[in-house]
Formats: sequence, structure tokens, C-alpha cells
Amino acid sequence: MSSPVWRCAKRGLRGATSSTIFGSATRGSSTGVSIAGSPRPTKPACKNLRAGVVVEPVAVLYAGALALAGLGPLTLWRIRADHRRLGRRSKQTAALVWIVWLLHGALTFYAAAESLWPLPLGGRVLGPPGAALLVLGTGIFVAGIVSFRSWKRLSGLEKDELVRSGIYRWSRNPQNVGWGLMLLGAALLGGSGAALLLVVVFWVSFRLYLVVEERHLARTYAGKYRHYQARTARFWGRPRRWRGWPRSMAPEEEAD
Repeated sequence: MSSPVWRCAKRGLRGATSSTIFGSATRGSSTGVSIAGSPRPTKPACKNLRAGVVVEPVAVLYAGALALAGLGPLTLWRIRADHRRLGRRSKQTAALVWIVWLLHGALTFYAAAESLWPLPLGGRVLGPPGAALLVLGTGIFVAGIVSFRSWKRLSGLEKDELVRSGIYRWSRNPQNVGWGLMLLGAALLGGSGAALLLVVVFWVSFRLYLVVEERHLARTYAGKYRHYQARTARFWGRPRRWRGWPRSMAPEEEAD
């Protein structure tokens, strides 16, 4: 026998008037014969079942925001503790970072897709710049990931070398810059104030994380990172010249 939820779904697809292989139900009828021969559920029963499975988008937003509020500070605390104890992230902390990052991204794209808290300007105004930022951010984000050439290094599980080549010559944080532009583009494209608020949350959290990350890199790579820091913009900018600095400190691709 088919479940009530399945029969309600079939009823919604076929409408009030339905014909089956073994029976039929007429408009306004509260009972009928299903394909399996079981009684067709009444309209009130279907309404109750639908009410039981429908989740409001705002409820999803609040639940996700509550989860991020709890996991975010915990993740930052674990990163700081791992840097002091191990000099890198542990597997548990790396997994937690990915969970928080993906949860925030999924929540932002969901809010944009649902147009939660619509912005006053319409899609004709916000759509083109949103699409452009989404494409630009995706390119920067992918280029940053490719530069690492290792999943472990990308997750902070290794500390073998300081990545300074490729797009890292233009930004010290290309993945986060690209990801932020992607989120901003999605928020504008969907015209969602809720998604835009989540973008602000991302940038604030990112700035707090940078304080911890840059201190760790300065301790780990010492002078090499300080010279790289002075030459390369934190977010985006043209590489500065190595004036007056030892040639040995220059990135590999510039050293002869």
C-alpha cells in the first residue's frame, strides 16, 4: 500500500479530477481508488500532511544562523589553539572549518535563491552587477585553490612552504576574496537583504580570522612572510617592487 504522503503528492500533481488504471475520482469527491487500490486520502488529510512537511525559508535562515553563531567562535578558538600547540590545524579543526564555511555559503545562496527580505531595487538594477561579481569571484576563488596544489595544504594541515606564486602575487587571501565576491554577487542577483547581511557577517568573521592567521604565518615563516606581507596586498592589488630587499627573499618565480 502506498503511503499517505505519496498519495497526497500524486493527488496534487493530478488535480482534483484523477483517473487511474483501476479506478477514478471525480471533482469534489473526498474518496477515490488509488493505483494500489487503497482509499484516496481526503482533502483535509492532504492539507494536514503538507502542513507537516513544509518548512518556512525564514525558519531555515534562523536555524542556520543559530548554528553558525555557536560553531563560528568555537572554530576560531580551535584554530588559535592548534596554531600554538601544533603549528598547524588538526584534522578535527580542519573539518570544522569546512563545515562552518560550507554551512554559511549554503545559507547565503539559499537566502538569495528564496529572495529573503527583498531589497528595494529590482532585479534589472541588481542582476547585472550581481552576475558579474559572481563570475569574477568564482574565477579568483578557483585560481586561489589551484595555487595550493594540495588538499592538505589548502586545509591547513601542512606547513611545508609559503604559497606566493600564481594569484598569490596579487592577493594574500584570494580564496576568501573570491568567495566573498561570489556571495555578494549571489545576494545582489537574488535581491535578498538576508543574503546581503550574511555577506557582511562573512567579511567581519574573515577580518577576525585574519588577525589569528597572520600572526601564525609570521611566527612560522618569520622574515620571509614579513617581506611577502610588505610586497603583496592583503585583499587585492598590484605586486610591489622588492626595492632594497635581499634577492633571496624574492618569490621563486622572480629569483634567477
